Amino acid sequence: MSMRRFVSIWCRTSAAILSLHFATGFAAVRAGQLPVTEPAAVQNESDDSLEVDGLDASENGLPAEAAANPTNQEAPLPGALAAPRDLKLIAKDRVVVHCTYWAGNRGKKTVPIILLHGWDGKLGAGSRQDLLELGQALQKAGHAVIAPDLRGHGQSDRRELSENDVVMLDREAFRSQDINDMLLDVEAARRFLVEENNAERLNLECLTVIGFDMSTVVALNWILFDWTMPSFPTLKQGQDVKAFVLVSPDQAFRGMGTRQALSNPIVRGQLSACVIYGADDPAADAAKRIVNTLRRAHRPIPANLDDAVRFQDFYVHELATRLHGTKLLNGPTLGLSEAIAQFIERRLVAQQVQFPWRKR
Repeated sequence: MSMRRFVSIWCRTSAAILSLHFATGFAAVRAGQLPVTEPAAVQNESDDSLEVDGLDASENGLPAEAAANPTNQEAPLPGALAAPRDLKLIAKDRVVVHCTYWAGNRGKKTVPIILLHGWDGKLGAGSRQDLLELGQALQKAGHAVIAPDLRGHGQSDRRELSENDVVMLDREAFRSQDINDMLLDVEAARRFLVEENNAERLNLECLTVIGFDMSTVVALNWILFDWTMPSFPTLKQGQDVKAFVLVSPDQAFRGMGTRQALSNPIVRGQLSACVIYGADDPAADAAKRIVNTLRRAHRPIPANLDDAVRFQDFYVHELATRLHGTKLLNGPTLGLSEAIAQFIERRLVAQQVQFPWRKR
């Protein structure tokens, strides 16, 4: 059965069937067991070298030295910041996913972040270009950040089935299945982070996902997938996401909804969450409904300030603006980047003892 078929089944079934079929299907993908696809590859666009982009490097038959350092990059010295790298990842359905990666500088204490752009951006269609300043700011805080161009956006405009068989992608023709297939783009980014984790350059146990407008739908559904993966004593396949940030969130986009994700008790109430939106945004009602759903599932904010800083796991920022999605980053007085950085510092950096590093 093809990868697209597995994802399609997941979207159409109930939450109960989701746990069986969807988790089983993606488990095969993460373990590289599907015969219809080749191992996904990652290419640093600054050179011509290709490396295997999969689960544990040793499981892909890499020699020991490659398994120890799968991307052949030295970790930055404490306090030093590595230059951003442009990558090409190959999703399981052969879509070429272009990304920018900012390496962190805290080694095994580095928080990894998957940063997802919105549907529209500064130059029309949204892309990772809308997130460059945010990615840089989060790197300066010590975090590792990967920002992909989701399929149909930016440079991720084609599926390379073979050298002579290339299918161009038109986002204007996207339907529910195409939006759902963006989960494969996020999964490709996560596989790259597995390599960085195994090279002791970050701690995948602290994975954070940040989405803007339509990509909040993608983010919530991918987080649900991450938490419905079966784990075994010797093979941890998921349950990496510990926090998420939804900026101008949508409840649904082009037929892909969030009901199943927000019905899951872990996604709804056991992960640290932050919702940010403009109070005067015409689409603010969707954000408010999501806020109400999450608030009911999270613990009340402690009255004591010290306890609130330590234990508060749900944050809401209603900003005095009509701006929406990544355009909120353009408001110099809104403090969006600072709010996101503070949330990550409190819920992940300060709570590192709860998320010990482990090799995948």
